[in-house]
Parts: sequence; structure tokens; C-alpha cells
Amino acid sequence: MELRHLRYFVAVAEAGHFGRAAAALHVSTPTLSEQVRALEEEVGAPLLVRHPRGASPTAAGEALLVEARTVLLAADTALREARRAAGIDDGALRLGLLTGAPPWLPERLGAILERAAPGHRPAFVGGSTSYQLGLLERGELDLALTRDTPEDGGYEHLALVDEELGVVVPAGHPLAEQAEVACADLSGQELVWYPRHRAPRLFDEVMATIERLGGRPEISTSAMAVEAIRTALPLLDGAITLGSTRMHSEDGTLIWRPLVGRPLSITVWAVWRSRPRDPALRAFVKALRKAVARGPLAGEPS
Repeated sequence: MELRHLRYFVAVAEAGHFGRAAAALHVSTPTLSEQVRALEEEVGAPLLVRHPRGASPTAAGEALLVEARTVLLAADTALREARRAAGIDDGALRLGLLTGAPPWLPERLGAILERAAPGHRPAFVGGSTSYQLGLLERGELDLALTRDTPEDGGYEHLALVDEELGVVVPAGHPLAEQAEVACADLSGQELVWYPRHRAPRLFDEVMATIERLGGRPEISTSAMAVEAIRTALPLLDGAITLGSTRMHSEDGTLIWRPLVGRPLSITVWAVWRSRPRDPALRAFVKALRKAVARGPLAGEPS
């Protein structure tokens, strides 16, 4: 059994889809499938159930997944520590770059890192909340930027940015005529938002709040990332979405409206493993805490 086989299996199990896992690993889907089958032959039992919408672990796969994550994390940590002990350090800190995060945030993080750990630079890795948390768990990321925080122990987190969540509609939509939108006004509306698996806890909390305030939107089958929503929403025959004021377009094609009572906000979290060994990461986290304590991170000088 090779580490490569375990890494491929974990990627598919976490993505729930061979194609998405192959893209993340930069290999072809047939190659990925072949390697997973080789692992299944060695185990002597199916590890994944393939179905039209993707793949999910079998009972044997669930058991292997727990141990495989531990093995991969240990291997990655050992390699990094050996390289550091040998004085091999490229000066890069691997930071997650959350899809849909404020565009000014990477520059601010880079400036804070430069002051906190001179000689170090950020190496950004893009991806959703669930993807980044998977990388963090496997030791492939030093600090993640997420919409959710891990529910299990072993992690620390810090709120970096809070943005009010409102309703975004195409120009000409009836809700665009209102100064504020009640949650009840969302009932029956087709709501296009991100795929739930990318940040499930946030998704469920937002929908529960809307429902508690009288809203019953129809969740669209067209789930997509923020940038795709910007392009697709005017084409989806009256659909709406949720987003920050940054979704309001200057050309007037998309209109942002606040919700009555401002009941929703969306947070960008910094998440890292507890008690990090890397001195640069420790210094960066300390500087981040101080920057947030001084006030909104958007105002942090660069």
C-alpha cells in the first residue's frame, strides 16, 4: 500500500466525486479511478460506492478513511519537520484563499505576515470551506480561510471579517423595488446559492433563520460559486441569491437589498491546528489576533 493510494482514496471520499477529486489532485479521472481500484484489490473489499451523482464510502471505506487521514498527516508532518531540521525552508506559509472572500483580504494577510515573520511569504491555495478543512486536516495547509469552523477539537479559529448578508436580484425583479426585503418575501422564490457540501453548517444556519422569520424559498438545483452566480443569475428567469453588498453591480444588472432587521451575516474565519510548531505560523497567528483586536481588518494598513 502506497501513500499515493491513500491520498487518492481520501480525496475522492471527501469530494464525493471522482471528477472533482481528480481536478484537485491534477490527475486524470481514469488514472484516479485505476489507483483507487488497486487499493480496493489490496484491501480485498470495495471502498467506494459509485453512483450517478458521484461516490460515497462503504463501511470498509469509512473505517479506512479515519486511519488514512492519520497516516497522511503523520507522513506530511514528518517530511516537513525533517526538511526544517535540515535547514530546508522555502519561506512560504500555505494559506487558504476562500472562494468569494473580500478581494482586499489576501493583500492584508500578506502584509501582516511580512511584518510578523520577515522573510516569509504567503502561498495561497484556493478552495471552498470543506476543501480547505480537508487540506488542513491532512497537513497540506498551514491556515485555512473558511465560512465554517471545525466542530471537532484540535483547532483554533479567529473571525477575520463579518459581512451583512442580504438579497441579490436581477434588475427588474419585483424585490428590487423594495428598500428592504422581509424574509417572508422570499417564500416561493427560486434561491440560487453555493453547493451545501462546501460549507454545510453555514448553509443550514442561514436557511433555518430565514425559515424562522417566515421565509420558504425554493432552493434551486443550480448551485454554484459566487462568481458563477454573478454571471448566471440574470439568465435564470427571476431567481434570487444571497450575498454581501459586494454583489451589487455598478452597471445595475444585479441589485443588493438588505433584509428587514439585518438577521444574517457571513463570516470569514481563520482556522489552524492547535499549538502549531512552525514559529512563522505562531507569529502570524499572534499578529492576526492583534490586528483583529484593533478593529476591522479592512482598515489594517498595508
